Amino acid sequence: MHFNETELPGVGKKITFKNSEGIYTVMILHHNGKREFYYLEDDDDDEPLFSTTLTSEETKELAIKLLGSREDEPDDDSYDHMSLVRKKALVNWVEIKDHSCMIERSVGEAQQMAEEEVSIVAIFREDDLLSKPSDDVMIADGDTLMVLGRKKAVEQFENICKES
Repeated sequence: MHFNETELPGVGKKITFKNSEGIYTVMILHHNGKREFYYLEDDDDDEPLFSTTLTSEETKELAIKLLGSREDEPDDDSYDHMSLVRKKALVNWVEIKDHSCMIERSVGEAQQMAEEEVSIVAIFREDDLLSKPSDDVMIADGDTLMVLGRKKAVEQFENICKES
């Protein structure tokens, strides 16, 4: 199996491979431990056949199951180190669901709700990408926000977005 690995600055890594059944798997490995998996029939496809996201803990458990052993389990410190990326910027995607307190708030207002500075650098809305949204753009149900900031600020912002 041939793996293609690409650095995603501020995000992590993208690893792509084709399995024996001809299905392409794209893994986005975020610095914060989150993993996104996309399964495509062709590597040029825009829409995946299936996708899923795993937390850092779920990723560790899956890796252990795939290896068939609990020996040499990675320690939390190594994952924390990757997440911090030497305290540089962290980029993450935050889904806005129907119960989120962010719905119908402006980008500027949403950014101010976090105690530490975060920046909403893009909004994925249906099939559209709103890059560098102005402070007066309103956040809608179903939007996915691309957020930039330090790890603590991004995590706090994600938690705020989950509140009703």
